[in-house]
Parts: sequence; structure tokens; C-alpha cells
Amino acid sequence: MKSIKLVLKLSLLCLLLPLFVGCNEEDDIEGIFIERTWYVTSFLDAEGKPENINDQELANNRANYRIVFTPETFNAQAGTYVFSGRWTVDGKNQSIHFTMDSGTSGTSELSHALIDRLEKAVRYEGSYTYLRLYTEAGNSVLFSPGD
Repeated sequence: MKSIKLVLKLSLLCLLLPLFVGCNEEDDIEGIFIERTWYVTSFLDAEGKPENINDQELANNRANYRIVFTPETFNAQAGTYVFSGRWTVDGKNQSIHFTMDSGTSGTSELSHALIDRLEKAVRYEGSYTYLRLYTEAGNSVLFSPGD
């Protein structure tokens, strides 16, 4: 009888163990960012409402507004302007920061908006299906994956 109780207790412990081990408060940085292409979906104001920054251009030229992450660098395109730099991220507090390799400029309102959001990004929110970068002021840019 004691052996049955022991087996039941050990079985219960084995069933509950993954619940305690699986708790990780840090985002999967590699899975969310590394070697993934993210395309701009929309620009949002501090209240989370869409900003109508040339929606037609964005809809027609989605491939021209994107960012690709490698472990330490990024490559981005804002319209016809292509640029790169370094980025740092902290998956525990969801902070993010971009440093551009050179001065950035863009030729359209949409290009300027993307560059501005990247330069001022301080926080991210995301998973494998979406990525949202926030500025200190609370406005943001929303991305969807390309893969």
C-alpha cells in the first residue's frame, strides 16, 4: 500500500514539475527578432489609435518599409532609403534601443515616421506574430512578420 502511495506522489510531482520549471519571465529574443523580417503595418499615436500617415503608400509598398534583425545589427528600409545600425534589447523589461550607423533621412512622410520611431524607440511589445516599438512619448509603430 505504501508503494502505491509513493508512486502516486511521485507521479503527481512529475506532472506538476513542468509548471514550475516552465515559468520564465523573459521574452524569447532570438525567436522574436533574430533573422526575421518585420514589415510596417501601421503607425499608432500615444492612445493606440492609427495615425493616417500615407496609408495608401504603405499598403502599396509594404516591402519598402521593413526591418531585419541579426544578433547585434539591423538593416531597415524606409521607402527608397536603406540604412543600418546596432540595436540592444532586454527581454526581461522589454526595453529596446537603436543606434544608426550614419545620419538618417527619408524622402517621404512615411519614411520620416519610421526613422523617427526607430531612433526614439525605448520599449517593445511582441511575440512571433507581431512587434510593436514604442517611443517615450507613447506613439508606436506596429510590424507584422514577413516569414
